[in-house]
Amino acid sequence: MKHVPVLIFYSSDEFSILADADAWFQQRRKAQTPEKPDAALEQDKAFCVKYGSLIWGDFNSHQLAERLYPHLDAPIYIGKFHYGHEVKNFGEEFTRRYGALHGVYLPFPTDQYKSPWKRGNDFFEHTGAEYLGSQFFSYIGQFMATGNPNFDEKETPWKAWTPELQFEMFFDGDRKRGYVKAGVNEFSFEDVASQFDADTSVSEESKAFIAAHVFNHRIFSREWDARYGNPPDPMLPEP
Repeated sequence: MKHVPVLIFYSSDEFSILADADAWFQQRRKAQTPEKPDAALEQDKAFCVKYGSLIWGDFNSHQLAERLYPHLDAPIYIGKFHYGHEVKNFGEEFTRRYGALHGVYLPFPTDQYKSPWKRGNDFFEHTGAEYLGSQFFSYIGQFMATGNPNFDEKETPWKAWTPELQFEMFFDGDRKRGYVKAGVNEFSFEDVASQFDADTSVSEESKAFIAAHVFNHRIFSREWDARYGNPPDPMLPEP
């Protein structure tokens, strides 16, 4: 297995579905009435999606690559999907609830455009999605055939990840065009946690609850729980 190339994908809004399903948000949503709306609900959720996605995304991609790298004699490639994240391209309702959600890239190579992408939107039914899908499929097909995703020297080169240069390919688009561009990861877990601590867009009460009861005991949260004094999840194996 140490000679098998690895292809890793993650997305900009990894935490959107988890936030939507979290008990704290569900209870608050049910408790509010037209006479007594929860004015902070959407802001708290947006805060959760932002930082939860950064933490989970990093865990699923660059942290994973860092753990694998010393044990592989083969390249690691990382791709990031931003497609679906921008309000200006996909509308406030869709981006607020889903955005570039966990697994958003799966329908492109499989042609399985299922829920939640098909709930009253044209997420894949325009020229931007078609072009992005064709590029993504070409990279995937070449990787499956050769272990290297680069299929045409005229296209954006997809470089292998290294600890010194944490390269990733960035997939995005709107209803009119899709595009792929090269990028480099420039943040770490400590950067995200520090930004979380300094962010004043939600109340300190909400921030403390999120740190202790929304981001805790997740598959990606061992480092988070240690930083914020949460009890370790007994279901997670020792590192």
